[in-house]
Amino acid sequence: MTFRIYRVLAWIAVCLIAVEVALEARAHARGWPTLIFGDDAPAAESEATSYGPTDTFPFRSRIYPPQKPDGVTRIWLGSSSYAEDVRQPPDKLFLSLAERRLRDAGHDVELFNSSEGGSSTVENIDSLFDEADAWNIDVAVLYQMTNDIDAMTQFVFGGSPGQPVVDGDFDSVFTRSRAASGRSAVERLPAAAVTTPPINDRIMSSVQRFFEKTSTYAQLKNQVTARLTRSRVLADRLGADGNALILERVEAFLDACEARGIEPVLCTFATSHVPSSLGDMPADSINNLFRYNIYLSVRGWMTSVEEINDGLRALAAERDIELIDVAASITNRPELFRDFTHLSTEGHAAVAEVFADGLTEVLAR
Repeated sequence: MTFRIYRVLAWIAVCLIAVEVALEARAHARGWPTLIFGDDAPAAESEATSYGPTDTFPFRSRIYPPQKPDGVTRIWLGSSSYAEDVRQPPDKLFLSLAERRLRDAGHDVELFNSSEGGSSTVENIDSLFDEADAWNIDVAVLYQMTNDIDAMTQFVFGGSPGQPVVDGDFDSVFTRSRAASGRSAVERLPAAAVTTPPINDRIMSSVQRFFEKTSTYAQLKNQVTARLTRSRVLADRLGADGNALILERVEAFLDACEARGIEPVLCTFATSHVPSSLGDMPADSINNLFRYNIYLSVRGWMTSVEEINDGLRALAAERDIELIDVAASITNRPELFRDFTHLSTEGHAAVAEVFADGLTEVLAR
């Protein structure tokens, strides 16, 4: 009896492996990075040979040496897949296009794209601490939103204890930023309770992260999770507490800049649609939101982004920080997006204009 059970389990395992290999081959043929075949898609036609990242240059932008030339202003961008955008050649990204505009206008600048897909403000702050001194950064720009909202919903609606640490240990980043800048401690909202998880939980977490890299998992997320999420009662906003915690992350970024003597720049976040145009949003874009988050409705995403953008404007005014209002320029222009948050080729060009104009104001200070 036991042997029969093992034989059945073995056949199930063989079938699952066969399905995974087939899905991996299909994804690889379509140019997607996969667990088995990796990511060896040919580079897009561009000037990409003079762009990173490389083993010695971690940025997805034009390659520069660590030593900064006299008179040059170095500008760093912390963001996520919206700015890294591996579907575009590096010289067609909005930061690269903005750099070209600034240089053509006579500004002696070098721009560093430190964006990485899946990262949030927490990881951006860590990168800034690691890279600011080594690359002599003068100005740091933050363009973030949905990954922070996603992490925060797991705390606000998912019952996680303390502030979520699924995307990094925010407490260590917060404390590091505050201590380095010399700013006094503030009351947390609410106080975070971060502990080291037991060994069994860490093992299960590693197994989970491995499974999430498989093509089978991606297909389940695409075909099942999005449809199941639609059947849930979803929230129509993140809420004041969640918004405040996200803005607290942004303040930690400002403190990290202050600690390094770097001028910070904030950006509002742009989306393809707003609540008034919700009915025009394509089904693929809606499903993509539900693949990764089971708490917020589509209206909830739109409303939360709008509310946090208002909070960013108020924070920039309060602390006299330069703000690049990307949302005011391109939000609700779906022709500039390929989904709710990621830009089309035309979108990168449009954001490049906004960035160049905003950074010109910074350089004039």
